[in-house]
Amino acid sequence: MTLEADSVTSQDNNTIRAEGNVLIIYDNMTLTAEKVMYKKDKNFAKAWDNVTLKENDNILHASYMEIDLDTKKGTIENGNGFYKPYYYFRAKQIDKIGENNYILHDSRMSSCSGEVPDWSISAKKTKIDSGQYFRAAHATANIKNFPVLYTPYFLWPIKRERESGFLVPSFGYSSDIGTFFTPKYFWNIDVDKDLTVGTNLYSFRGVQFLSEFRYNKSKRENIYLYGEYINDSGSEANKTKRWKIVNKSNIYLTDDIELRFNTDYVSDFRYKRDFNDYTMTKIKGDIEDDSENSYINEIRLNVYKTYANLYIRYRDEMEFYDQNNGYRKSHLIRQPEITLEKNFINAKLLYLDYHLDYNRLKKTTRNYIDENNKNTSATTLDRYHGYLRFYKPIQMKIFTFTPHYKQYYTRWSNYNKTFNVAEYKEKDWMQISADENAVSRRTYEIGYKISFNEIYKNYKYFKHSIYNTFSYTQTPNLDQSGIPDLIEDDIIEEEKLYEYTITNYFQADNWDIRQSFKQGYDVALEDENFVPLETKLDFNYRSLVTANFENHYNHYEDTTEYMKNRLYVEYKNFYLSTELIYDKENFDTDDIAGINFTEDEDYNTSLKSTAGIKIDPYEFEVSHESYKYMEKFKYNFSDFSTQEYSVRAIYNSDCWSLGLLYSVEKYDKITKDGINTDNEKKIFVVLNLKGLGGTEREIFTRQ
Repeated sequence: MTLEADSVTSQDNNTIRAEGNVLIIYDNMTLTAEKVMYKKDKNFAKAWDNVTLKENDNILHASYMEIDLDTKKGTIENGNGFYKPYYYFRAKQIDKIGENNYILHDSRMSSCSGEVPDWSISAKKTKIDSGQYFRAAHATANIKNFPVLYTPYFLWPIKRERESGFLVPSFGYSSDIGTFFTPKYFWNIDVDKDLTVGTNLYSFRGVQFLSEFRYNKSKRENIYLYGEYINDSGSEANKTKRWKIVNKSNIYLTDDIELRFNTDYVSDFRYKRDFNDYTMTKIKGDIEDDSENSYINEIRLNVYKTYANLYIRYRDEMEFYDQNNGYRKSHLIRQPEITLEKNFINAKLLYLDYHLDYNRLKKTTRNYIDENNKNTSATTLDRYHGYLRFYKPIQMKIFTFTPHYKQYYTRWSNYNKTFNVAEYKEKDWMQISADENAVSRRTYEIGYKISFNEIYKNYKYFKHSIYNTFSYTQTPNLDQSGIPDLIEDDIIEEEKLYEYTITNYFQADNWDIRQSFKQGYDVALEDENFVPLETKLDFNYRSLVTANFENHYNHYEDTTEYMKNRLYVEYKNFYLSTELIYDKENFDTDDIAGINFTEDEDYNTSLKSTAGIKIDPYEFEVSHESYKYMEKFKYNFSDFSTQEYSVRAIYNSDCWSLGLLYSVEKYDKITKDGINTDNEKKIFVVLNLKGLGGTEREIFTRQ
């Protein structure tokens, strides 16, 4: 033990009195005070006036302290302390019952600093286990000095490790489901697995059960299971027992054999619309566009070998489509699909890729005109498909020349409809043959690619690099009318395509630009041989301005066929982002079996913008999404139909934040009487308490 002070005296060489800037260092403890009495035989100290005790990263201040330096036990009066990273507490009396354990009397805890913190938890008696918990009996939550909530027991984790316990519940009101409340419990099963269970209590719809399980089995193995279930008393769907299940898991049975699950499935066509806003956790499936009513159920066995990868899978792709007096449901089922393939095989003289697959396909379409009137059509088919591709990069002096040849073979059989395919044969590697039960096709692709070496020049402030690429791809003409077209590579179009791409790179210390042009010319087309010119431009300036532009221009119609422009600007406290997408072909209507469907996509142009400003302690943001249909692209920002807009306003303190989010969304509401356009208005409260966590909770919904 080391003791230093302005004045140190002792009458019996055991009891030491120290005064003035007293410093005691012992083990991992540092004690400072104006006055200290220390007993050497008991290794015991009493300290007065401006007492500070530091243990590891924790700090405790007091007016008086008694402490046994060996057992680390003692008594503190009028104490206040700080625990990393941001926990503050104070008490009239503190009993130090161990090295990292305290009992507080008449205490107050918070993650806010100051004599009167913005928010705090007060209790008559509190136990602190450093790095573990604050445990308080008969606790009261306070805003400043005003009590707002009482709880008979409060547990506040002050540890970095995950811990079991109840999570912050969701609550609010919706005109569709009524008042809702979502209690949830998190179970930390082990360091690599956990389980969350909860219920959605809807006053109009009943009880919905929710569960999520996560297991990181190893660095390359994960198990993720999520489920929802409700016996829906207010359902307008075609069933009352409604559910959602998600399984995103993969397990290695051996080092090179993997079992993979990919499921995102629901019970009915209205499930996402009714309950997606109230799910316990937001889950992204394979479908990138969350607005699409599309789902998947897949189980797959993968075997990885040096010269072959084997995939065996069952896959069901399901999609729902709105219609005026019901809905349409389609399934494309691969029962099963068996694939054998490998890429980049070095066969010494050249490289090769190969692919072989077998599919037993079943496609069903069911039209629900009303509850008692539906019709179903089904297509079944067996399909064998494969290709072999040879290629060889040849290094020349100023460029790399890569020729390739690709041979296809496809056979369709066991078709439950009638093949109506004309036979054709020119060569063994290019033919179509047919009989009553099967159709076979052989075709090929040949081509080459020339990649020129980099051309560059270093200027004073930037470097300019140019890359030139020229390619040619040829696929012969075959009359493939009548061939089933259910999955990829069923129809292989004729092509004699020349393509040239030039790419420019500009690189400087503070900015960079990537710009490219790609132009194709397809000799196989009877007219309008030039394919749309693709132009791309990416710009970045010190991460303050990021811009991306893409345009596909049709020479013959003098119009843009596809456009995507994105811009992000951030300067000091201000930020702005905008995205404009135009896709001329993204417009489709259906009229099947005399049933008029709503347009799957009734727009082909979207405009999304967000603008915000952060001026401490305030944050304000406005965003919107608008849509329209254009026959021909123009920079015309009128006549957009606003699909959704939202306003977010937040106040941020050093230890808490509070705000509101208001949104209005326009959507087509499917009812038993048809489809009506409706607006849904929502209010969310955004709350974050440092140390306890944050949440964005819907508190009100009206349609």
